Amino acid sequence: MVNTKIKVTILMLLSFIMGSVFSVLFYGCGSSSSNDVASTDVGNPDVATEIAGAAQKGPFLQYTQIFIYELDEYFDQTGTSFQTETLNDMGDFTLPVNLTSPYVLLLAHEGNFYDEISDDITTGMTLSAIADATGNNAININILTTLAKSRVLELIEDGASFEDANEQARFEILDIFDIYDPDATPFEDMDILEHGDSNAMLLAVSVILMQAAHNENSGVLIATFEEIIGDIRDDIQYDGILDNTVIKGLINDARISLHIPQIRNNLENQYPDATIPKFKKYVAGNVHVQWDMNCGMSDVSTVEAKIYTSADDPSDPTFNEEWACELQEGTRENINSGAYESIVISFKDAEGKELFFYKESGFTIPAGQTIDIQTDSVAITNPAYNS
Repeated sequence: MVNTKIKVTILMLLSFIMGSVFSVLFYGCGSSSSNDVASTDVGNPDVATEIAGAAQKGPFLQYTQIFIYELDEYFDQTGTSFQTETLNDMGDFTLPVNLTSPYVLLLAHEGNFYDEISDDITTGMTLSAIADATGNNAININILTTLAKSRVLELIEDGASFEDANEQARFEILDIFDIYDPDATPFEDMDILEHGDSNAMLLAVSVILMQAAHNENSGVLIATFEEIIGDIRDDIQYDGILDNTVIKGLINDARISLHIPQIRNNLENQYPDATIPKFKKYVAGNVHVQWDMNCGMSDVSTVEAKIYTSADDPSDPTFNEEWACELQEGTRENINSGAYESIVISFKDAEGKELFFYKESGFTIPAGQTIDIQTDSVAITNPAYNS
C-alpha cells in the first residue's frame, strides 16, 4: 500500500519571561505642539490632515491622553507634536494635524481600559504605534503595534523601507503566536471590535498576553503586563525571533487557561453594538498542514482537506464550522488543535481525479504532537522541536 502522509504539526511555541519594564514616555520633547488644533502653516499635501483611530488593549476609556509626534526621514522626532483625548469608552480619537513628514509616532498614555479577562476596568497602561500617514488618516494603537515598534525601527536602521520593515515585523510577530496568514492587514489597521480575521488575530494576542499577566501576578497587573510586552519586544528587536524558552512556556500556559466562551460573553455584554471577531482559532496552537511530492504519490497535484468541528456546544462561535483548504505542493494552512467531528483528506491529480480518500470520525488533534495520516492508519508522535 502506498505510504502517503500529510504531516499535521501543532506548533505551540509561546510563553513569556518577566524583565524590563515597558516605558515609552515620548511626550514633552519638541518645541511645536498642538492641542486638538492644527497649525495654519501649509504642510505636506500628500499627508493626512486628520488622524483618527482607536486605542485598544481592551478599548481605552474616555479621556485617555493621545499624543502624535511627527518623525523625520530618519525616524527622529521633528519637534512637532499634537495632543488630544479619546472621545468615548471605545477608545476612539480624532485629531487635526499639519505634517511635513509622513511618519508619525502615536502614544496612548496611561489609559484606563476594559479587561476582558476579569470583566473589569484596569488602570494606567501605555501603548504606542509607528505609522505612515501618507494618504492614511486611520491609525490604531494596540498591543501588536506596540510589540512591533522597536523591531520596525531596527529594520529601518538596517536599510529597509518603512513599508518593508512594517511587513516583515508583522509576519515575524504573528509567527511568534503561531499565526500564519499572508493576507493579514497592517497592525495599525486592526480593531478588536470589528469583524474579520486580522482583527481576530489582534484580539487573540491581546487576550493571551492579558491572561499571562493575570496568571503571573494579578496583584500588580499593569506592571506585570508591561513587563511581558517589554520582554517580548526586547527579545525580538534584532532578529525578529522569540528565543527564550521561559517566555514561550509561560505564554503557552496562558493560552491553555483561557476561558474563551466567557471572554466572548464579557466582550459582547460590554460592547453590544460591536462585532466581536472569531478569535478562538488564533488562540489555540495552530496546526500546519503540508505535503510534498516525496509522499509516494507522484501523480498528486492537489490535496483537499476538510475538518469539521465538534458539535458539543451550540453556543460556541465555531459550532459546526468547517475548515477546508486545497493545498499545493510546499504550501501550508492553519487549523486548530482540539476535538473534531471528522477529518477528510482527498488526493487528486492534475485533472481533478481522486487518487486516494481518507476519513476518520471523532478526530482529535492533540497539542504539541505530529499526526501522520497514511493510507491505513493515523500515527501520533512527538515532534523533534519538542525534544
